[in-house]
Amino acid sequence: MFQIAEIQSFPSIIWYKDSFTSSYINIIACENWRKMNFRNRYMIAGSNGVISLSVPVDQGRNQKAVLRDVKISYRENWQKVHWVSIVSCYNRSPFFENYRDELEMLFTKKWNYLLDWDIETIFWLNRMLGYPGEVRLVDDLTGIEPSSISDLRDRYLPKNYQEADINVVYPQVFEDRTGFLPNLSTLDLLCNTGPGAKKYLQ
Repeated sequence: MFQIAEIQSFPSIIWYKDSFTSSYINIIACENWRKMNFRNRYMIAGSNGVISLSVPVDQGRNQKAVLRDVKISYRENWQKVHWVSIVSCYNRSPFFENYRDELEMLFTKKWNYLLDWDIETIFWLNRMLGYPGEVRLVDDLTGIEPSSISDLRDRYLPKNYQEADINVVYPQVFEDRTGFLPNLSTLDLLCNTGPGAKKYLQ
């Protein structure tokens, strides 16, 4: 089965759980840009609940472009905002210090294109998780039999991502205040469970 997933920033837990037994995750780089999804957004757990972090894009979210051409905007210092939020949320988590230095490096480099940033967050998580598969960028689905395609794109969006039935429950830093928050960025799972995150996803 040829599995397609949308590109995400620090992908959600369901994104990884759906993909962990696959040899490849195929991402279509030339699909049309879509707004209100996880291509430039990820969710983390704060003391008052979910914090949505988004990467601003040039020409705004309503632009007509293909994903490969979408540029990141630096009119605001989003990298600083994201990093301060991550430190605030996970500084007390059991494994954050294990990943802090490498993770911070992602927020010190300027990325021109959203696709490059997203891929780098995925590659980083793949290394930390020991993900066994390979991420591949494909231009389109020409020559692939439609019946052999498993299209997982946009099953869950910022408006419904907590409805995903994934049965992945683990300790969270602020769980005593907020209750368990499901299907956040896999970054949340990693900071709270460390090397054990892989078992939750398998």
